Amino acid sequence: AKAQGAITGYVHAFGGEGDPLKGSLGGAKEFPVDVALGTVDAVEWSSSTRATLRVWHHVLNNDFPVAAAGGEDANTSLHRHTMIGSVRTYAYVGPVLDARNWIEAVGQGRSFVSTGPLVEFRIGQRMPGESIQLPSTGGAVEVEAMALSTLPLARAVIHRNGAVWKTVPIRSDRNGAELREKVTVTESGWYSFTVDGDPVKGSGDSSYPQAVSNAIRVYVGDRKIRNRQSAEYFIAWIDKLRKMADAHPGWRSQAEKDKVFAQFEKAKRVYAERAREAAR
Repeated sequence: AKAQGAITGYVHAFGGEGDPLKGSLGGAKEFPVDVALGTVDAVEWSSSTRATLRVWHHVLNNDFPVAAAGGEDANTSLHRHTMIGSVRTYAYVGPVLDARNWIEAVGQGRSFVSTGPLVEFRIGQRMPGESIQLPSTGGAVEVEAMALSTLPLARAVIHRNGAVWKTVPIRSDRNGAELREKVTVTESGWYSFTVDGDPVKGSGDSSYPQAVSNAIRVYVGDRKIRNRQSAEYFIAWIDKLRKMADAHPGWRSQAEKDKVFAQFEKAKRVYAERAREAAR
């Protein structure tokens, strides 16, 4: 599929608010392996969730080009599943709206995920999915973030390299947020704008308003975006996955098992190299 120009992604990957590494690794157990081997382009939000946000931030911390996308799980029960279209991917396709432009925009991260709110985010006039190259001494850039929501917002923040970098002021009516300021950047990093609200009381639905922009990357000189803790997070993930896979009774042959475990080790070597690069 990729040879024909498709983009690939994990659907209904991780749900809820907890850390998948502390549980059963969610529904996308091999996601970090495919990230390291370059075979996955996107990860899907199938509901409002901070678990997916946490894992995705670890991916961005070592500059793997994986985009956030939105969609739903199989709608097999109206009592247990979100409505069709309730988790969406808004992509910037330019002046021509067609399937190819949309696919390319999503694959490149020129988009944002939303369960309702609308967001706009730019740094130095670059949009999500794009990057800025600054000289080795760094430089000043303008940051612009704006959100609109029909349901009240509780939080609006810009993340940088996995941590909250800026809190975006929320309007008094809680239906919007906006920030515009110039900042000086001296280190390479990624930036993403996230807004969310609280679950609607009395609805029986645990989901909440949430929108997540894809990342804008800012490179300073030749410095890479690297994070040792995030690399080690995925090494620990793959070690846990290997134990789970080793106990799985469904292997068809030893050759199949050996091939998969070799992929696990190859992915671990990729993360080990990123960890070494972070320490340089």
